[in-house]
Amino acid sequence: MNCPFCKEEIQDGAIKCKHCGSMLDANAASSIAAASNPVSNPEQKTTVEKKKMSWLKKILIGFGMFWAFAAVISAFNGSTTSTKPAQTAGDAKKAAKTKEAEAQAEALSAFPECDSDDGKSEVADAMKNAPLGKTYGLEIIKIKNTHEIQKNNGARNCTGIAMLNDGSTHQINYKFYHDDKDIMVQAEVMGLE
Repeated sequence: MNCPFCKEEIQDGAIKCKHCGSMLDANAASSIAAASNPVSNPEQKTTVEKKKMSWLKKILIGFGMFWAFAAVISAFNGSTTSTKPAQTAGDAKKAAKTKEAEAQAEALSAFPECDSDDGKSEVADAMKNAPLGKTYGLEIIKIKNTHEIQKNNGARNCTGIAMLNDGSTHQINYKFYHDDKDIMVQAEVMGLE
């Protein structure tokens, strides 16, 4: 005996087709007999074809939905993947800048601050021992309005206004730097000849 829906061979008196899963009613024998003779019952043939089509339609719709879902997921993954390198590159730049700033701060920590009393004292002592100080007797009494003008790992560059022992005021540029293991100071008083 054959299933009236899929035309596969099934056992006599079966309630359900093991091939297509169609339920066979109590009158299965008469349905099967009518379906096996398409000329005698054209209405039955149309019903069988409709059931076959609906089953096939369900499979095709299922595959279509699967591929549409897969395409959406793929597009979503593609968009996040394409932004990750930019974020990673940005994060890497931030990390590099942070690391560079930390290294610079560590290197500069060995030098006195521009406006510290120690820093100003070092500059005044350097001026006193320089040829200008020794020859002309000029000394720095006070340095005011000091600030750092340039940061780099090798030196701390500062500027300010120097008040000299002769009562004059001049712009002064000075820097602290390393000479081997020693911290050195170099100063230039502007406007002195």
